[in-house]
Amino acid sequence: MISIYLATVMLGLNIAYVNAKEITGEQVYLQNCLLCHGDDGSGAMPGVPDLMTSRHWMKMDEKVMLERMKKGIQTQGAAMPMPPRGGNPNLSDHEINLSFQYMKKMMKK
Repeated sequence: MISIYLATVMLGLNIAYVNAKEITGEQVYLQNCLLCHGDDGSGAMPGVPDLMTSRHWMKMDEKVMLERMKKGIQTQGAAMPMPPRGGNPNLSDHEINLSFQYMKKMMKK
């Protein structure tokens, strides 16, 4: 009985690991960024900067921008700060990077 339980736990951990690896930047964005930034980055609520017109963030050093996304951002002149990790404390550094890469790709369209 214990070996079945251990096998199930180990299998469950493997499934969770595989699913975590398969997530895309688009999925991370849709699940964590869409509410505030909108489906096209133009800002979906008052006080959120329009990422489409204010593209200076794309020219910023990637490490600096990723660190700001992790710690939170108060854009000068914006009424609403972005909370750390987009308000999702469970968002991994890898997922933040995926969403950033997706946003860069989205903004080039």
